[in-house]
Amino acid sequence: MQKTIKPLPKSQVEITFELTAEELKPYFARAIEKISSQKPIEGFRPGKAPYDILKQHYGEMKIYGEAADLAIPEKLFEAIKEGSFDVIEQPQVDIIKLAPANSFIFKATLTLLPKIIELGDFKKIEVKRKETKTEESQIDNLLKEVQNMRAKEIAEDKVVEKNDKVEVDYDISIDHVALETGLARKYPIIIGTGHFLPGFEEQVIGMKKGETKEFKLTFPEKHYDKKLAGKEANFKVTINNVYRLELPEINDEFAKSLGAFEKLEDVKKQLRMNITEEAKAKEDQRIEIEMLEKIVDISKFEDIPPSLVDSEAHKMIHELEENVETQGIKFDDYLMSIKKNHDQLLLDFASQALKRVKTALIIKEIAKQEKIQVEPKEIDAEVEKTVAQYPDNDDIKKQIRSEAYRHYLENVLTNRKVIDFLKSIIVE
Repeated sequence: MQKTIKPLPKSQVEITFELTAEELKPYFARAIEKISSQKPIEGFRPGKAPYDILKQHYGEMKIYGEAADLAIPEKLFEAIKEGSFDVIEQPQVDIIKLAPANSFIFKATLTLLPKIIELGDFKKIEVKRKETKTEESQIDNLLKEVQNMRAKEIAEDKVVEKNDKVEVDYDISIDHVALETGLARKYPIIIGTGHFLPGFEEQVIGMKKGETKEFKLTFPEKHYDKKLAGKEANFKVTINNVYRLELPEINDEFAKSLGAFEKLEDVKKQLRMNITEEAKAKEDQRIEIEMLEKIVDISKFEDIPPSLVDSEAHKMIHELEENVETQGIKFDDYLMSIKKNHDQLLLDFASQALKRVKTALIIKEIAKQEKIQVEPKEIDAEVEKTVAQYPDNDDIKKQIRSEAYRHYLENVLTNRKVIDFLKSIIVE
């Protein structure tokens, strides 16, 4: 068999196969057996009808076509294995020549996982961890939140004032592109707590139940999400309900009413711990994003196949759809509210999808270079940990113990190890 390999742009490769009539014979014989088994001919046992009879009933090209269908996947698999091609989607196959007593020629176009031409020297990157502090004002604010949760709510037909609780619908977009986390329905806000974007509560004060208002606000320059920092956003807000709150006094009796505390100081201690852990988690997330973005910026990649970016953009839309539907909103209604269709969202997400693809390639390459692997026993431990969460569901247990899920876990755990490794050498 002759085989010609031709590199193509966008991380693709074209392989042309040519099998002589003699090399096609084994597949021809299997094709005859398969056709006569699937479509028995009267007077012959299944799989035993001779070629001349099959040819008379179904035509010669039917037999040749079946032989080609048998030969193509086998020869393609051999070529992929021999070339160690990391194929990321179903190959496109075109038959060039298929005729009796002639060579069989077909062409396969493979889309490959793009390679990193140059991995930047990530060991020279520096990312500084910011100190996380817990202020007493944060504890006081959380106590007020708990106090508000324990408040008696009295629905009133009144304008929104400070210290009222409101339930709002909101949509946030930037340049007519909806934010992934910029949608909520019946979202509760206590006016005066200052937990939302600066200026938001001031816009809501004075509104009434059923009123809708559109306005613009600018995200702070030091916003934790760099993609939003300093950017102007469009807000569309509707007031669903307004409640006047009657608040309990914050004292030891209030602490006891929470169930697990004897004194107010015990509550403050627990809140202090929660705030500290949450702040550390947010800082870790910021560090990971900054660290990976810096490595992407100093690395060079092969052309990224459009199909790979498109696939990642589809994942992002699916994530957005799940987020929207958890709010009790139909995704189609959401798309109408932001005046976008599915294809327009794909275009909007393309840039971020490309970054996500490059980040995944970086993590994969570092794992390879640094020989970061996950041991089977580590996967076993994670599997059993997950299985324990579903003691009475045998179907889910079976899925968790499947090879597909183990492979998924291997990727997740490897990524986690790579991130931890990078933090250990990059973060100060």
